[in-house]
Amino acid sequence: QSLGEGLTRVGATIGGIGAAIVGPLAGAAKHFADTGSAIADMSARTGVATDHLSELVYAAEQGGAAATDLEVALKTMARNGLDPRSFDQVAASIAGIEDPTERVSAALKGWGKSGTKLLPVLDSLQALRGEARGLGLSIDPKAAERADALGDAMDRLVKVGKDLVFEVGSAIAEPLIRFADVAAQVGASLASWVQQNQAVIVTIGAIGVIA
Repeated sequence: QSLGEGLTRVGATIGGIGAAIVGPLAGAAKHFADTGSAIADMSARTGVATDHLSELVYAAEQGGAAATDLEVALKTMARNGLDPRSFDQVAASIAGIEDPTERVSAALKGWGKSGTKLLPVLDSLQALRGEARGLGLSIDPKAAERADALGDAMDRLVKVGKDLVFEVGSAIAEPLIRFADVAAQVGASLASWVQQNQAVIVTIGAIGVIA
């Protein structure tokens, strides 16, 4: 018995260590999949390489804009016949406009409704892109491809898990229906008995209080 209890404690300790290791790794994998997949999908929608794009997203966010604002700007460029990959050149051109009103007008014309949200980072765009690379936030195309594949695999796993739960529910549905019907009948009978014997319930309650 002593040996068994000792082994149980050891097993629990090892299990706890395993969970402490696997938990953060699983979280890291999910973060990698989510972030990389988002950049890979955005790259497919805009035609801008993932490394360039992830650096631009970082820069935009430092100025208070969102990735969606940057995507709107890139798609506006494409609609206007400009290569979205020339974003940096357009940004430098707009940044060189001294008159604030003209700068806003140029941003709206070149990047659409999100243009003004990108203005705060234009003067420091290249520095922020370099900062993103220095912090390891630039996502190269191969990493983005792996992240996208992992995200798809995790989505498939979730769907299979949900289908498994559905099938288990289907398997136990019939007995649960029978149980629910019987329980409902018992509950109705009990409610009827309580209604007819309220004095007994009051007496039992009083005895319980005294005890």
